[in-house]
Amino acid sequence: MFCISGAELNPGTTDRHEPSDIDPIDSSGFPTEYFRFDPSRSSSEATPIQIGSIEQTISGSLPKLEQNPNQQSESFDPTDLRSRLSRSFDRMRELIIGADPVLRQNTLALLTGKHQLVTGPTGEAKTFLLRQLAEIFDRTNIFRITLTGTDREDALVGGIVMERWLKGERGVRNTTDSIIECDIALINEFRDAHPRTLRVLNDVLNERELRLAGRPYRVKLHSAIACTEVNGDPPENLRAVLDRFQLKAHLAGKTSVDDQLAIDLAYVKHHGQPVPIPKRDQIPIDWLRQTSTYIWQETALPNHVLFAKDLLFNRWREGEEQLPGHFLSKRAATGSIDILKASAFLANRNVVTLEDIQTLQYTIPVVGTPNQHEFAALAREAATLFDKSECAKIDRLIDIRQAVSELEQGVRDGKRYEASFLEKVMTLLHLTSTGRLTFRGLRDAVVKIDSEQTAIRDLRKSTLAVIEHAQKRIDYQDEQNLFLGA
Repeated sequence: MFCISGAELNPGTTDRHEPSDIDPIDSSGFPTEYFRFDPSRSSSEATPIQIGSIEQTISGSLPKLEQNPNQQSESFDPTDLRSRLSRSFDRMRELIIGADPVLRQNTLALLTGKHQLVTGPTGEAKTFLLRQLAEIFDRTNIFRITLTGTDREDALVGGIVMERWLKGERGVRNTTDSIIECDIALINEFRDAHPRTLRVLNDVLNERELRLAGRPYRVKLHSAIACTEVNGDPPENLRAVLDRFQLKAHLAGKTSVDDQLAIDLAYVKHHGQPVPIPKRDQIPIDWLRQTSTYIWQETALPNHVLFAKDLLFNRWREGEEQLPGHFLSKRAATGSIDILKASAFLANRNVVTLEDIQTLQYTIPVVGTPNQHEFAALAREAATLFDKSECAKIDRLIDIRQAVSELEQGVRDGKRYEASFLEKVMTLLHLTSTGRLTFRGLRDAVVKIDSEQTAIRDLRKSTLAVIEHAQKRIDYQDEQNLFLGA
């Protein structure tokens, strides 16, 4: 269904991306030489040894990457970033036919610093996707690798520094130009990788931290985009790595005559080779890193959106026992908050709305499978479940729950409440003085919030239970003033 790719990714290479850079490759698509140099020797004295599909020495570091001295750092501009993303991915849609959902997911992965896995049979343009994706970055260290069964962890994290090893400093690695030091990792066909290599990759993707021979390494990686074939039930070590990719997509399906014609016309233009993206449309990695922080700090997430999201996830989990692919971990459910905020950012909003819930179809199920269509239908329903007045009721109930928690903690700690917090609580409870700031006053305020929606009535019931439990924990009477208790 997708364009046929050209040469494979260069294994174990890191490059400082420039728009005109094309890695020198031989007819097989692999680099002709790949050395690690001992800085104490001349380059002619470095001895390459074969490790898997690449040549490298055990000690030293790769030559310094060339950087354009005329390149000036650009100031982060959210509006400009949105425009660049739109133009760059519009260009990719012209080159990779029928992959719109996968590219949408890719955009969300880059904005949120998550990892994306694309699976599918041979010939579905997975490798071409990675190679074309590398063209959209500016001032970015990109690590590219195709892992085979003979590649050890050195291919990922760098070789042992022999001079340090001989001095008794075991396990010191030269991580220059490794996956540890890169910004973006493009990983191709890792299903047959050595078990030790998979364990290291799992650690890198998990918390972006790993220990090698007892030495801690902080991984600078922003996002990893990987492509591989997955046939049948994967072994446990491979399954662990697959689970580290928060976003998953599958490229496969029937191709219509129109789609095949579009693929043919695109192939005539690029002949399976990545097409350079204009400099004005390229995206600096610093911007992506800043965007993750910007989105989190500057984008508001109303309580009613969180509530609707959780209702959606609950319905999705109901099908877990009957339908494969409906499993949803708590980590994935919580991590979807980042996706909601990224969706608002792409829509040029600083507040998440119910409309953004539909974006979760690109992150929760495996994109490109029937599960995505099932989830999309549920998401559309969740996005239209509540009207404006019902959203206000949900916001108020959840605000009261949060206020109860803080009031309880204040009584326990004997602290004085902030004036802004007290003002918020007074507004929530429609009070004119702190004299009515009691558990009875909290319950009365909650009881008055009524709705025909079963979900809101259930939320009201659980909020009353939260108030009751808090009252028991601090042993307060109904009319005992919570403000005076502080």
